[in-house]
Amino acid sequence: MSKRTSIVENIIRKDPYERSDEMQPILSAEAIAQVQRFGTVEQVEQGAVLFDIGDQLTRFIVVLSGALAIEVDGCTETTTIVEHRRGAFTGEIDMFSNRRAVVRGRCVEPGEMIFVERDAFRRLLATHADLSELITRAFILRRSGLIFHERGDLVIVGTETDGSFVALRAFLARNGHPHGVIDPQTDEKRTAEVFSHYEITSRDLPVVIYRNKTVLKQPTVRQLADLVGLSQPSGNKTHYDVAVVGVGPAGLAAAVNAGAEGLSVIAIEGGAPGGQAGTSSKIENYPGFPTGISGQALGARMLLQAQKFGAEIVTPRQVKAIECDARPYVLELEDGETLSASSIVVASGAKWRRLHLDKEELFENAGVHYGATAVEAMLCEGEEVAVVGGGNSAGQAAIYLSGRASHVHILIRGESLASSMSDYLIQRIEASPNITLHRFTEVVKLSGEERLEGMTWKHRRTSETEERPVRHLFVMIGAVPNTEWLGDCLLLDEKGFIKTGSDLPTDYLVTADWTAQRMPYIGETSRPGIFAVGDVRSGSVKRVASAVGEGAISAQFLFRVTREV
Repeated sequence: MSKRTSIVENIIRKDPYERSDEMQPILSAEAIAQVQRFGTVEQVEQGAVLFDIGDQLTRFIVVLSGALAIEVDGCTETTTIVEHRRGAFTGEIDMFSNRRAVVRGRCVEPGEMIFVERDAFRRLLATHADLSELITRAFILRRSGLIFHERGDLVIVGTETDGSFVALRAFLARNGHPHGVIDPQTDEKRTAEVFSHYEITSRDLPVVIYRNKTVLKQPTVRQLADLVGLSQPSGNKTHYDVAVVGVGPAGLAAAVNAGAEGLSVIAIEGGAPGGQAGTSSKIENYPGFPTGISGQALGARMLLQAQKFGAEIVTPRQVKAIECDARPYVLELEDGETLSASSIVVASGAKWRRLHLDKEELFENAGVHYGATAVEAMLCEGEEVAVVGGGNSAGQAAIYLSGRASHVHILIRGESLASSMSDYLIQRIEASPNITLHRFTEVVKLSGEERLEGMTWKHRRTSETEERPVRHLFVMIGAVPNTEWLGDCLLLDEKGFIKTGSDLPTDYLVTADWTAQRMPYIGETSRPGIFAVGDVRSGSVKRVASAVGEGAISAQFLFRVTREV
C-alpha cells in the first residue's frame, strides 16, 4: 500500500462508492413533484454544459428524461464519474457553500430537467426534512468519494519531503477539497508526462495544475485558496448580522446556531476549519461519539452544518484590526478589505507555543509539526518521532502516531503527566510498547539543512544530552491567545485572554458602553454585541465540548443584539 493511499484511508475509512444506493439515490415521483414546486423545467440539448468546473452558485438539477454525465478533469484527461437519468439529481457539498464546483455536468442525451436556484434549494431543504436528509447524505458521500479516489479539479506535483508541498496538501485535506497527487519520487512515468506537457521542471516544485490548464509554480497557501475559491464570499455583500472570527469548534457552533436563527453570517478563518481541534488525531471525550472522532472529521461535519444554514466561510484570511468605537463594527482584513457586522463572535482561539530554537521556523512542515493529522502521520511511516508536551493533545498525538511510527518519544519538562493529561490517555501510553516517556527533558537543538534531520534533548536535572536521528518533531506545549488584532478594543486579562460576562469589573461597565438597562450577556465582552467563546475567552475550560457549548450559547443572544444597532 502506498503512503498516498494510506492518508486517504486515514481520513475516509471505507470506499464511499460501496454505498452507491445512498450516493446516487433515485427520487420518487412524490419527491420529484416536491422539487418541481421550487424550480423550473427546461429542455436540454445534447452536449450542453449545464455547469462547469470552477462555477460558483451552481443550480440543483433533477433529471426527468435524457441523461446528464458528471465529469472530472485529471491532469491530462477527463473522466466520467456517473450518468444521471430519470429521478437522479446533481450536486455535492459545494451546493451548501460558496465554493466552486469541482465537477462538470454535461448533457449526453437530450431531455427535460428541473433547475432549482440556490436560494430556492435552501428553502426546499428547510421545507422537506426527509428529502433534506436523503440529499445531504448523498452530497457527503459524493464528496467523500472524490477525496477517496483523488478526483478533483486540481493535481499537486511534489514530494513528501518538501515542507511547502506538505503545507499545501494539509490545507486541502483540512478543507475537504479533493485533489490528485503526483510524487516524482514514486511515479516517474506520470511525472515525465506532466513535466513534458506543462513544460515544468523539478525546480518549479511544488506545482499545482488546475483544470488541466492553469499552472501555479511554488504557490502559497493563500494563492491556492484564491485559485479554488475558498478565500472569498460568494457575493459582493459587505455587511452581515454576525461576523465570526475563527472557525474552530466554538466559532463553528456559533455560525451553525446563528444561521439556524436566520441571521446572515460570515466566518473568517486564518488557517483551516476546525482550529487547533482540527489537528487532533482523535477526540474521545466529546459527547455522542463513544469510539471517538478525529478533530478533522468533527470540524468537517460542523462546517457542513454551518454552510447548510447559509453561513459564508472564507479561508485563509486574517483579521488585521477591528474598529469598535461605533456600531456596526468594522473588521479590517490583512489585504485591506473591510466588512461590517452588527455583532461579532471572537473565536480566534489560541496558537501553539514555539520552542524558540534555531531553525524551528525553517523546519515547519519539513519535520517540525504543530498538529498530528493523517497528513503528518503519513510522513512518519516506520520512523522514530518525538512529541513535546504533556497535555491531552500531546497524548492523543503520541498514541495516534504510535500506530505508524517505529517509536514515539514523549518529552515533558516535569515529573508526571497526571496533572495535565486525562487518565485514559496515560493508561494507553503506559501500555504501548513503542512509546517512551522522558521526564524532566527538553529539546535543546534541531539539526539539518533544509529539513529536520535530527535533534538533541537534555535531561534538566542531570544536564546529560542525547542526540537522536529524529526527523519528525511534534510540538504541543500549550498555547497563547490570538488577540493581538484586537488592539485596545476589548478588556483582556493579564495573559491576553478576553474577559467576559461576570468577570468584567462593575466600575468598567458603568463607565464604558453599558447602561443600567442592560448588563452583558453570558460570553459578552466589554463591548455590547461582541462575544468571546472558546479558548480565547478568559477562564475557558480548553475542551472541545465546552467550546461548542459556548458558541451555541452566544448564538442565543446574537439575534437580540443585532436588533440593537
